[in-house]
Amino acid sequence: MTGSISTLLPGNVTHRNPTQESASGVKHPLLSLPTELLEYITQYVMKGDTQEQAIANVIRWRQVSIASYQATHASCIAGVINQMEQKKRQEYQEHLDEALITLWQKEIDDYLPRSVRQHLVSNVPYTATSAKIRQQDAARIRQWMLDRKCANTLSHITKLDLSFSKLKAIPPEIALLRNLRILKLENNQITQIDPQILANCTALKELSLCGNWITHLDPYTFANCAILKTLSLSDNRITHIDFRTFVGCTALETLFLISNQIVKIGPHTFAPCPSLKELYLHGNKLTQIGPLALAGCPSLWSLNLDQNQITHIYPRAFAGCPALSYLTCDSNQLTQIGAETFAGCLALRTLRLCFNQISQIDPKAFTDRHCPSLRELVLYNNQIGQIAPYTFASCFALENLSLTHNPNLQIGPYTFAGCSALKTLHLRDNPNMQIDLEALADCPALQWLYLDDT
Repeated sequence: MTGSISTLLPGNVTHRNPTQESASGVKHPLLSLPTELLEYITQYVMKGDTQEQAIANVIRWRQVSIASYQATHASCIAGVINQMEQKKRQEYQEHLDEALITLWQKEIDDYLPRSVRQHLVSNVPYTATSAKIRQQDAARIRQWMLDRKCANTLSHITKLDLSFSKLKAIPPEIALLRNLRILKLENNQITQIDPQILANCTALKELSLCGNWITHLDPYTFANCAILKTLSLSDNRITHIDFRTFVGCTALETLFLISNQIVKIGPHTFAPCPSLKELYLHGNKLTQIGPLALAGCPSLWSLNLDQNQITHIYPRAFAGCPALSYLTCDSNQLTQIGAETFAGCLALRTLRLCFNQISQIDPKAFTDRHCPSLRELVLYNNQIGQIAPYTFASCFALENLSLTHNPNLQIGPYTFAGCSALKTLHLRDNPNMQIDLEALADCPALQWLYLDDT
């Protein structure tokens, strides 16, 4: 036998030039082996080995075997990964093409010149056989939109609604609509928001992405949306919000994050939104409200935390919301109201804590330093037992109090002392309730008393 191992490799390559590739353009895995191992393999193939030499070189053979396996295995894995990445890129590009065609069909068709429109054949439903045709159409539309001469034409589009369009990606061409003020992408299959797409949407005032498959929000996603007022991200799969996500949203007033899978609100998450007035977080998986979770929200007046799994609210958790007027935390797992839970809520008018497991109310929970403006307190469907005397003594503005369905409720003679403005008192469905009638003597303005099933 003559020659070398190079004759066994495709493309007639040699082991002395490891960068050389085969005729197919793929580097052979064996060329990744060390030079000395390739020389040893060549010698063995050419000359053979005696039994004694084979036994003496068993360790070396193992090295050859291991190195060969690693080289070939790594090559195969790399090839598979590369194919997967190519397929993923191809699929994503198809999603972008589909999104662009949808954008054209719903909004841009009237603006396209006849010279472009007459070549488009995307009016047929999408199928595997028409993918290439639709790709060509997308390329034509994209080329037209990128033409600087079309900028004035596109500037006329101020509202765009692509809801219920089965989109899997946001069309990047939206960035070319410089005067876009309202963008609705509801009930699609979008999994991520590309910050670069929104970077040029500086005129955007309302953005809705409800009912998609979004799992996370990147930092600075809305950094250039300086005049955005309403943002809706409800009914997605968001689990975490980075404290930099809303940086730049200085004009944001209303934020919907309903029915996601958010488990925690980190410190200063909404601090970049000084104009935020309404925040909706119900239907998530929150377990607690930390001391700085709502810090830096001077304009927030309405907060909804219903239907979470909240077991604990840290003292002064709402102190960073001096304008907070309406707070609801129904259907959670709270067990008590602490002395400092609502400290600093000087503007709070309505507080709802229904369908929890509250059994204790600290006597200092509602002092004049905490909730002097409280007008409505709703605590039905809890496990409240005895309420300490003078618990509501500083609630001079309280008009409506509901303690319905607290089966073991006990009301002593001074429970409502100080409630001079109380007009409506709900004590329904408390079968084991014990009440001292003198307690009502402290309520001169009382007009409606409900004692059904008590």
